[in-house]
Amino acid sequence: MLFRSDPELEVQGLGPLKLPLKRAKAKALVELCQVAPFGKGTRTLVDKRVRKAFELGPQKFQLGEQWNAAVAGATQLVAEQLGLPADRLEARLYKLLVYEPGGFFVSHRDSEKHDRMVASMIVALPNPFEGGELVVRHGPVERRVKFQEAASGMAPCYAAFYADCEHEVRRVSHGIRLAL
Repeated sequence: MLFRSDPELEVQGLGPLKLPLKRAKAKALVELCQVAPFGKGTRTLVDKRVRKAFELGPQKFQLGEQWNAAVAGATQLVAEQLGLPADRLEARLYKLLVYEPGGFFVSHRDSEKHDRMVASMIVALPNPFEGGELVVRHGPVERRVKFQEAASGMAPCYAAFYADCEHEVRRVSHGIRLAL
């Protein structure tokens, strides 16, 4: 699904970021990030054979009000599509993720980030990249999301799935994949 709004992304230490990013801004963003860990049981680990990405916590960046309204609207659609009560589902910003060429995340299930978490929504921001496909599996059903509008640098787009679905981010072959 597609957003029609600019996220108005502002990062502490960099200021407002105009998307798509220029090479120097992308490099500066990565320098502000930390290596993205992953959860295994009760432990938090870093292993670049499992996940190769960078992250920035939500206390280090902000999004514009128009963007927040667009996310709220998308959350209503997600609730309908997942068969959940729209008035009881709320989106919570978790991280800004940066995947450089070679970046990926092997197949996994999300750990619960908040009490009563039922789904994950991945928002790909408009910054050119190749690869980085999201693959979501539930039992025998598999869906592949290429985020074509975001990958072409044209517009943000999103995908949502139940938190217990197995999913992975395939290797980015070119460019920078940005996701919330």
